[in-house]
Amino acid sequence: MATPHHQTFDRLVNDQTGFVGRVAYTFYKNDKLAWIRGFHDKHGRAPSEDELALYFHIGIDQARLDTYLAEAERTLNEFIDLTASEEIRRGIEAYQQSDVVKRCENILNGSKKTTWQAVKESLLSSVLSSFIITGLSVLLYLGSVAVFDDFRGLIHRLTAPEPVSATARP
Repeated sequence: MATPHHQTFDRLVNDQTGFVGRVAYTFYKNDKLAWIRGFHDKHGRAPSEDELALYFHIGIDQARLDTYLAEAERTLNEFIDLTASEEIRRGIEAYQQSDVVKRCENILNGSKKTTWQAVKESLLSSVLSSFIITGLSVLLYLGSVAVFDDFRGLIHRLTAPEPVSATARP
């Protein structure tokens, strides 16, 4: 029996399947080689052209081609996921090694204070600002009640605008 021309490559690789079809064709070829080896192991000889034609040229139906295409698509998606996750992992590692991250860590590590240190600093700044505000209030009060005329004159001179002289020309 003459081997008829088979269309497996054309059925797997076309405009719709593209690269996935090419990968599917390699699965078809792997199956074909495995079948030939198995045939040789079982019968002690290579299959004849008629035997190959019966199994591969006539026996390949659309369901089997769809299985090859599905397996190829799954394999390519796994490869893409693996490659993408590896790229993402490398990107994260590069970012973690970058100067920006190191500077941020140095800033964060350098500014770590205990709770009691923060409370002490806050209390000290509150007491200090209270003394400053109280001192200014006392000075303004004393100047406004005319307890010290000299002091009142000093406050007046410091806060009053300077008069413009009539003789001064621009």
